[in-house]
Amino acid sequence: MEKLEKLRLECRKLQRDLDMELQLMERYEQFFVQSRYENARKMREAMADSMAFFEKHQAYFSDEPSFNCMVYYHFLHALECQVLGNLKGTANHYGEILELYDRDPREKMANQERYLNLLANYFGFRCFDVEGFSLLEFKRVLARMHALKGKDPGINFFIEQQGYYYQLIYFLNIGDYPQVMKLEAPIAELLAVHGKKMAFDKRIIFTYHLALANFLMGLADRERKERWLKKSLDWLNQIENMARVDAVFF
Repeated sequence: MEKLEKLRLECRKLQRDLDMELQLMERYEQFFVQSRYENARKMREAMADSMAFFEKHQAYFSDEPSFNCMVYYHFLHALECQVLGNLKGTANHYGEILELYDRDPREKMANQERYLNLLANYFGFRCFDVEGFSLLEFKRVLARMHALKGKDPGINFFIEQQGYYYQLIYFLNIGDYPQVMKLEAPIAELLAVHGKKMAFDKRIIFTYHLALANFLMGLADRERKERWLKKSLDWLNQIENMARVDAVFF
């Protein structure tokens, strides 16, 4: 009887978790769609509905909610913060989702692409507050990403690209142009060897930002200004010479 009671309680909790997950997913999807249409009235209604929902189910979220419920809890709050312009809050909620996955390696390995997308969102929103985005925190982003390298060559190649991309954007944002220049040779090699396998927009992003970095180096290093500006033009010319015509208008 004791085992049956325990099983009954576990089934009830599982059913409650599934019901809650469905409600959270539905609210998130509705809110996400309204945010994309930028319908201010409906977004306010969706936010009010979410706040009322969380208040109503406060007991559930303080009593061992399921993994997926907590993921959608933070997804909803991240989207609310984004709509309200609180980008630091958005980054914090993405950070909380990453922590959930870090504490559950099985979920993390089963959802590698989602984890990498979450990491990209977290990185992007942290860069809006780059002064508060320390080098130590940034290195943790890289470490989290590289820890996913394994047997899948597609994911490994994606991680290699993202590693260079994150460094390029981070060091440009903090104004460490000499550090960006250290990335120029390995990125140039990546483009030369694997460029055809890379997404077109990623090739453009690398090329454009290397052109920008050389231009900024020219402004900072006036003694060698012409050298830096020539390199900047060389990178821009590569964009112009790329096969797709619309790249010229990037």
